[in-house]
Amino acid sequence: MSDDPLELPLFDRPPGRSAAEPETADPGAGPGADGDDEIDVEILSLDPDRSPAPPAATPAEPATLGPRLAAGIIDLMVHAALLGILVGGSSALGVAVGSRHAMPLAIVLLLFSFLYHVVPLAFWGNTPGMAVAGLRARSLNDEPLSLPQAVRRWLALLLTAATLGLGTLVALSGRSLADRLSDSRTVLQ
Repeated sequence: MSDDPLELPLFDRPPGRSAAEPETADPGAGPGADGDDEIDVEILSLDPDRSPAPPAATPAEPATLGPRLAAGIIDLMVHAALLGILVGGSSALGVAVGSRHAMPLAIVLLLFSFLYHVVPLAFWGNTPGMAVAGLRARSLNDEPLSLPQAVRRWLALLLTAATLGLGTLVALSGRSLADRLSDSRTVLQ
């Protein structure tokens, strides 16, 4: 065997054939016609110009006002249930809930609301109420929401709640106040 790297066989050759001999095959002969049972395999190219185009995704349909309201009511019921548990638990412990307890209750509800909305939106794209109503929040380029976008959606939700739902009226045009402030959109799943 020589030391010239060009003469080294790169692939196993059939016995009796050297690396210097070119392989010739009859293009009309199929597998097994010349005695070997090898099957030609087409190698796929990694060239992006030659790769097949991915299937076109159908654009998601924007959420209408009905599912948005249903999701909001479900999420509000979860918050009301937590408030009921806090007040009922305090009463069961013998602590009368009065006006001096309003600020601690509001802080607990605010922290719960932040976790309830921001974490599911950032990780899964919907709150439990949105999941039940069949809604998903996506960024404008159809990617999952980032954490800052989820926080901005939550702040817009607080603004909508503070104005007694006036921000919901903006949703009649297809995007709610939360969608606009967070550069996202709410779509049907």
